[in-house]
Amino acid sequence: MEIQDKQIVGFVVKRTSEVFSQIGDKSMRTETKRLEAVYQQKLLNLEDLKKNILQKAFAEELRGGEPVEP
Repeated sequence: MEIQDKQIVGFVVKRTSEVFSQIGDKSMRTETKRLEAVYQQKLLNLEDLKKNILQKAFAEELRGGEPVEP
């Protein structure tokens, strides 16, 4: 698990704990499901971003500095 993933998990756990202390069981389940969906979407978005960056890197579309001579 990468740092960003851990940060997202930490946020979800913290937010879920806050929600649990503020609302009843039914609302708690609804909020937990919503947060899980948000978390899953963020993981998918992160994976898409990684794939996109790798694809561009292999296609030599990323430019960041001086060209490297062979």
